[in-house]
Amino acid sequence: MNRFVLLPNLQKDAGLAVTARIAALLHGAGATVYLDETTGEGIPGTLPYKEFPADAEAILVIGGDGSVLDASVLAVRYD
Repeated sequence: MNRFVLLPNLQKDAGLAVTARIAALLHGAGATVYLDETTGEGIPGTLPYKEFPADAEAILVIGGDGSVLDASVLAVRYD
C-alpha cells in the first residue's frame, strides 16, 4: 500500500500533532498521504482533497471507536 487517507478526529487529536507525525512518517517512506482540504492545511507532505481520493488504498483513523465506525462507511462507499 502506498496511498493513504488520514481521517483525524479533531477532538482526539487537537492541534493535529499525531496526524502530522503520521503524515511525516508515511511521506518519508514514499507514500502519498491525503487529508481533507480544511483539515490538512499546513501539514507538510499531504495532498488536500475535496472529493474522497479514488486511488486511496487505505484509511488511517486517528481517533476512537466512533471514528473507526464513521470511516467504515467511507470505506464501503468508496470500495
